[in-house]
Amino acid sequence: MLLIIFISFILVSLVGVVFHFMHKWFKKGFLLHIFSAINESTWEHTKLSFYPVLITMIVHYYIPGFNYVGFIGSAFFVILTAVLLIPLLYYPIRFIIGREIVWISISLYFVCIAISFGLEYYLVSNQIFIVNDFSAIIGILILFILYIIFTYFPPKNFLFFDPVFKKYGEFKQRFDK
Repeated sequence: MLLIIFISFILVSLVGVVFHFMHKWFKKGFLLHIFSAINESTWEHTKLSFYPVLITMIVHYYIPGFNYVGFIGSAFFVILTAVLLIPLLYYPIRFIIGREIVWISISLYFVCIAISFGLEYYLVSNQIFIVNDFSAIIGILILFILYIIFTYFPPKNFLFFDPVFKKYGEFKQRFDK
C-alpha cells in the first residue's frame, strides 16, 4: 500500500506540473482549461491538486486494500486536504516572508500533496470512516462544479486574483488570441 501511495504522489506531482503549463500549450482548448491553471491565482493552483488527486482516489478505489466501507468519505477528505492546504499554508508563509519566493511556492505544492497522501495512508491503514459515501460524492460534485464555474467566472476575491496580470480571470484575453 505504501508503494502505491508513493507512486501516486509522484504521478500526481508530475500531472500537476503538466496541468500548470497546459494552458500555454493548448491555447484554444476551452474544456481543457477546466483542468489546467489559466492564471497565477491561488484558486487556479488548487486545481493542480484537485483533479489529479480526484483521479488518483478513483483509481485507488479499485485497488484491493484501499476499498473499505468509508473509503469514499476518506477520499473526499484527502481531496479537500490537498485543495485547502495550498491557501492555508501559502498565505501565512507569504505574510511571514513578506514577498513571493517562487521555489518556496513550488515546494509548498509538493508538501501539500505529500501531506494529503500521508493522510490517505493513515486513513486507509486504519480504515477510518469520516463521512458517508453519499455526502462525500455530493461534496466532490460541488467542488467539481465550482472549479468549472470559477474557471470562467471568478469572483472578485483574493483567492482568484492573478498577481502577475493584476486581474481576476482574464480567460478570453489570454487564451482566445
